[in-house]
Amino acid sequence: MRSRHVARNRRRAQLLGPDGEPTPDKAEVPFIQWLPDGTSTGRTIERSAEIAALAKRFMDKGGRYAFVAGTDDNGESKGELVAGFTLDDSAKGEMLAIAEEVVSDGPGIGSAIDRLVRASVANMGKYTLTDEPQ
Repeated sequence: MRSRHVARNRRRAQLLGPDGEPTPDKAEVPFIQWLPDGTSTGRTIERSAEIAALAKRFMDKGGRYAFVAGTDDNGESKGELVAGFTLDDSAKGEMLAIAEEVVSDGPGIGSAIDRLVRASVANMGKYTLTDEPQ
């Protein structure tokens, strides 16, 4: 039996949006970064288009993502990724957290963000948010 060589497709596979146009492979997820001195700044973190789309679903419902920078007992950089909803009566931007990840500075942050985003969407329906006191 003679083998046939198949020409490989030289174009990368792409996801197509509802309009049939290619969607980007990467997209940005917005975070509020809280620094140890109490100041905050907005920043974005590049993740896959799938993760960014999940994050958008969460944010469209009023959710937001935050990163709280700090150090552990040994002085090592640590941080906490939080997904939640801002409390209306909070002057300091306090949140009802529905998903959290503790991270060390380094390459594991990307996968921690992916887990946080997936958990935020999964946990979104578990909470009833209301303006009425309980």
